[in-house]
Amino acid sequence: MRRGDTSAYEAFIERYHRLLLDYARRASLRGVERDEFVDELLDDVAMQFMTPGSPLPQNPRMYVVAAFRHKFLNLRRGRGRHERLIRDAVREAAPAYEFADERHVVAGCSEAASEASHGPGWEEAPLPRVLEHLARRLNEGLSEEERQLLAGVAQGISQREIAQWLGVSHVVARKRLERLRARLIDAAMKYANTLEPDDARELQRFLRRCRARIGANLPSAVADDPGIARGA
Repeated sequence: MRRGDTSAYEAFIERYHRLLLDYARRASLRGVERDEFVDELLDDVAMQFMTPGSPLPQNPRMYVVAAFRHKFLNLRRGRGRHERLIRDAVREAAPAYEFADERHVVAGCSEAASEASHGPGWEEAPLPRVLEHLARRLNEGLSEEERQLLAGVAQGISQREIAQWLGVSHVVARKRLERLRARLIDAAMKYANTLEPDDARELQRFLRRCRARIGANLPSAVADDPGIARGA
């Protein structure tokens, strides 16, 4: 995959997709949440494998299983943090919007959550040069529908809602997302292979921050959890 072979990426997805779906079922993830959890995890691990300079595991299967366990633990912890953040944001926003409707309260909560996640002034912070170049590359050749798909994913909209938005079935929307994801990963991989070491590290830091926003930090060793199926 690191050499830009898209067939290797497709083989990686095919090899581990069913395994991770089984683990997700055992972890009581269901339906759309389970499918999106597995898709995001496979993308995260594939990107780690494709990042220039990152070490490659001797046992990919064990690495993928450890990544699943780590992501699931983060998901459970993240849910608790998210609920606390929303409660705090509502308490802060309520006095200012005592007579406001629900939309105003939601807007206040969203702003508070964004600032808590990114820090004050996050909207004004300029993108690093390497990320601007990557964004331009990824945007090239995208259709308007594909941009809508990406916008929906970025906003945390479920695949079923995106399907309704586009007027297609859930299966069709999922297939389109899978193809689009593969194209974007291929473009990002080719771009990463052209970077100097400092720029490659900046790109990797950005990808880590992206994964952290959905409770999926880069895989690492974590304490065993009895609620997670073990792999071998």
